[in-house]
Amino acid sequence: MARNEQLIRQHKIMQLLESSRFGRTLDELRDELVRDLGLSNLHERTVRRDVEALTAAGLDIRNETRERGKVYLLGRVERGLHKISVSST
Repeated sequence: MARNEQLIRQHKIMQLLESSRFGRTLDELRDELVRDLGLSNLHERTVRRDVEALTAAGLDIRNETRERGKVYLLGRVERGLHKISVSST
């Protein structure tokens, strides 16, 4: 993957969390990142660090313990944050 692999992963994590009403576990995030980005493998620690970096950057990423384990989800404020609109004016 490109030199900006971390940025691409973190952006994809934001997209995955935004599209998930009930949150995702680290395993689920890792599996989807591997599949969607065409990675050969990805360690759970890397995904955890990416989530921590996004949180440190100010994103409202929460974690809750549910039946499937610890899930991560975006707070209401963050929904739609990564969308960028472009106009000709």
